[in-house]
Amino acid sequence: MEDAEADNFFWKHADLEWSEWINENLKRGANNMMIPLLEDKSYMLPYIVASWEKRAQRPELVYQFPKPPISGISQYFRWIRWAKERVQLLMDTQLEAVPKCVRPEGQDYPTFYMSFQTRLVNYLLEDYSQEFLLETITEDLYKWLVENKNNDDTLLEVLRNSQAAFDLVVKSWVKRAGDLFTYEKPKYLYHFEPNRFVTLFLYLNDCPEGGETIFPYSNERLVTGIEREGMDECSDGLAVPPVKLTASLFYAQTPMNGLDPSSLHGGCPPAKGIKFGANSFMWNADADEGANAWGLSEDIKARGNPVILV
Repeated sequence: MEDAEADNFFWKHADLEWSEWINENLKRGANNMMIPLLEDKSYMLPYIVASWEKRAQRPELVYQFPKPPISGISQYFRWIRWAKERVQLLMDTQLEAVPKCVRPEGQDYPTFYMSFQTRLVNYLLEDYSQEFLLETITEDLYKWLVENKNNDDTLLEVLRNSQAAFDLVVKSWVKRAGDLFTYEKPKYLYHFEPNRFVTLFLYLNDCPEGGETIFPYSNERLVTGIEREGMDECSDGLAVPPVKLTASLFYAQTPMNGLDPSSLHGGCPPAKGIKFGANSFMWNADADEGANAWGLSEDIKARGNPVILV
């Protein structure tokens, strides 16, 4: 706790409630505090170990944490990008070697759309026996896969729980695309899942009073002395006032695709008048994957699913 307080650790990670919890239990002399802490906040373990190493002052006691296994989801999204680029390269240089089914107009062209995920799931069930899949991806996951094979994001859920499933899916696709599309997995990848990377919030009118965008974990202040009934957070951190035709731009993720706690934000209620604004989201993934997340992709719209934006 000494090191954390000196570095504003809990504030930087938006975990001030855990700071209070730890201090309260230390005062009480509570036992087994590490278990609930690490069950909920496992990311803290390397920092805890580093604090101990700092006090041990023995180089031979410095611990090297093993790298986490590569997520099947991270592999999948990287593979889709690689496959798209591979298709384009071969179409530019060896058009006759690219089967029509994997060209942009073909049913097996690699995309982030749900329809492509569903097709891969069905290829997986078609190409491999039940016995083999039960042994490879576990019985429970296989049963769930069969029951949900035509549902959205079924493939991603399988990949989240089974790295072996990724290899099988790629082999099924290569079986139809040809050996020129054989893929070699990287030994290490940073974890990746599509998410908003940057947000641009546009203020469309002047709000006479209130309506600020508040960033409670920022040390900076543009407006001071704010008091908003029912929202104490408006009195802390950075408050950006709504001024017509200006904007707030902020990053929701770090360069390594980790969530940035300092981007936590909210809208203070207007004290007078009405605030009008518009969001522009920039993603760390292809536009069609962002559209999937919002229910706006082409194959979702083709099914006639209603789109409701709130």
